[in-house]
Amino acid sequence: QLSGVLVALVALTHAQMNDDIRLVPGPLTGRLEIYHDGEWGTVCDDGFSRVTGTVACRQLGYPEASTWTGSFWEGQAGTGTIWLDDVSCDGTEERLAECSSLGWGNHNCGHQEDVQLTCSETATPIDQTYRLVGSHERGRLEVLHDGEWGTICDDGFGTTEAQVVCETLGFEAGIGAYYTA
Repeated sequence: QLSGVLVALVALTHAQMNDDIRLVPGPLTGRLEIYHDGEWGTVCDDGFSRVTGTVACRQLGYPEASTWTGSFWEGQAGTGTIWLDDVSCDGTEERLAECSSLGWGNHNCGHQEDVQLTCSETATPIDQTYRLVGSHERGRLEVLHDGEWGTICDDGFGTTEAQVVCETLGFEAGIGAYYTA
C-alpha cells in the first residue's frame, strides 16, 4: 500500500514540473488540458492543426492525432483557465508547451472552443501518392501514377486543391500558386 502512495506522489510532481497534458475523459479521446502554474487548464482551437494534435498525442504516448475539433460535445466544455491559444507546432516538438502560442493565459476564445482531440493507437502510413519537388514545404507538385512520377497541370488548380493536397501531405494549410515556363 505504501508503494501506491509513492507512485501517486511521483506522478503529481512530474505533472507540475513538465507542463503535462491529458485528455478528459480520456484516455484516447477528450478535451485537451495542460497543467501550468499549479492548475489544469484548457487549450483553445484557434490555429490548431493535425500536426499540433500529433505533437500532443505523441506527448501522451500515442503515435498521432486522428481527429480534433474545437466544438465540445456532450457537455464536455472545460472550466477555469484557458492556458493556450493559437498553438502552432511544426511537428519537431516533443511537448505541446514547446510550440508557438499567444503565451500562457493569453487568449481570445471561450470554452466552447476548447480542443477536443482523439489520438490514434497506430500510425497511419504517410500518403506517398504526392510529393513536392524542390523542398519539403514548397516546390513542384508531382503525382505517382502506375509507378511513375509526373507533374500536374495547373489548369483549374487553385487554393482549394492546394489545401487538399497539403493536408494529405501533413501540412495544416496550403496556397495555390502556379507558374508557366
